[in-house]
Amino acid sequence: MKLLLISLLVETCLTSVEWPSATSTKVLDQPIRVKSGETYDGFAENGGKWVKYERGISGLGDCTNVDGGMNDAVFILDSKSKLRNVILGPNSIKYVYCIGEGCTIENVWWEDSCREAVIIEGSSKKNAKFRISGGARNGRSNIVQHNSEGIAQINNFYVENSKQLYSSCENCKNGYQSTRNALIYRVTASNVETLAGYNVNYKDRVTLLEVKFTGKHVCRMLEGNNEGKEARALGYKCESTSISRCFCN
Repeated sequence: MKLLLISLLVETCLTSVEWPSATSTKVLDQPIRVKSGETYDGFAENGGKWVKYERGISGLGDCTNVDGGMNDAVFILDSKSKLRNVILGPNSIKYVYCIGEGCTIENVWWEDSCREAVIIEGSSKKNAKFRISGGARNGRSNIVQHNSEGIAQINNFYVENSKQLYSSCENCKNGYQSTRNALIYRVTASNVETLAGYNVNYKDRVTLLEVKFTGKHVCRMLEGNNEGKEARALGYKCESTSISRCFCN
């Protein structure tokens, strides 16, 4: 698996980090579903302009008592579909679901995510790849929530003023609860409480390469469970502001 994760590096390319500004906003009354193998390109849909997508739900406060499901999302990506060149606005409960055997999220930006920005679900293949690039800020929960099998690949990504960039499911009661893998590559995290949380007892592995970090902790080790209970904290790893390479497992 280590060689597999490293081999993914050849598939990435470095892009400069610039926060885009939307020229208009689209408020949806239901999620946009991108079917298997298809691509939703915000530039192609909107004449090459940046457009903000949201669900029009305001008054969410500090988000502590806010939750929702797939029907509350802005986008739902089926297996091997792609979403690119969009801004996700703050007035939503859920944002992007990747369901099935991999998806690509490219040059996508979250302005103010109340709950999880990306939720990975439904994969049953170890080699399913979930590629995520772009940026997120002001995230009150996990930016990437990894609830299924497969490899979460977060690269060329900027995150700031947020709780946590990546999290394995700490207490999945239904569905998949076993080993997960993540590759966090060429990422800048500024004022982020924790970069990645993962379950030691399920042998999760988080590979960090070329990461710049300011915040409290890099890798948060947990003893996860499949009972819906709060995971037990076990300590931290890879504590540094500049990481050329580190394996959290």
